[in-house]
Amino acid sequence: MLLGHYVLDKTFDEHVRDIANLASDPQTLIFFDTNILSYLYKLHEAARSEFFAWSDTVLDANRLVIPAWAANEYLSKVTSKTLDTYTPK
Repeated sequence: MLLGHYVLDKTFDEHVRDIANLASDPQTLIFFDTNILSYLYKLHEAARSEFFAWSDTVLDANRLVIPAWAANEYLSKVTSKTLDTYTPK
């Protein structure tokens, strides 16, 4: 698989599976950035429910982190009604 100027010695599916395994590892912290928080409003209901079910398990395991700057930026975008700058229209 080509990624920038590098050639990876695995398929796309193998790469995605590796990322999923990292995300499932109890030692891995999951950070939410402003764009992830913003994109939740663009998901359809079933996808949003599935995402929240997954994020609840990460939260319960004490592995979910929302940096203060991301929360502040998100609040600023919501109050100024410019949240769509983070998501495609």
